[in-house]
Amino acid sequence: MLKVIPRNIKRIFVFEICLGLVAFFLGLIFSCEYIYSFCIGVVISIISNLLLLGMVYLLVYMNYKTYISYIRYLISYALYAVTLYFVHALYKDIYTVIICALGLCSFKISCYIIYILKKYGKKVHKFWKK
Repeated sequence: MLKVIPRNIKRIFVFEICLGLVAFFLGLIFSCEYIYSFCIGVVISIISNLLLLGMVYLLVYMNYKTYISYIRYLISYALYAVTLYFVHALYKDIYTVIICALGLCSFKISCYIIYILKKYGKKVHKFWKK
């Protein structure tokens, strides 16, 4: 499965793992519940996106039936909901839930940032050279 993953997606996974580790160690240093909730969101985001990536691999390369995609998609979003509930039950603060949701979206935000940099990065670079 790892052979067919594009290099950019692998880089995003590595970046997200590093982001999760940095958030975890910052949480240890400052013992801040907001940083811990962000770290939890990043870790669950990595797990959920690995589930979805595995689903795409099974559909495209292994010719599985399409109903497996619905089940795994529902599992990944159920994982998001359980994570948000767990963070709310653990910290009893709505801001930790919001920050955890930001951590859950970190993979998607990284994808958008890389896309924007690839698309407009050359234009910005040419603009600054003038």
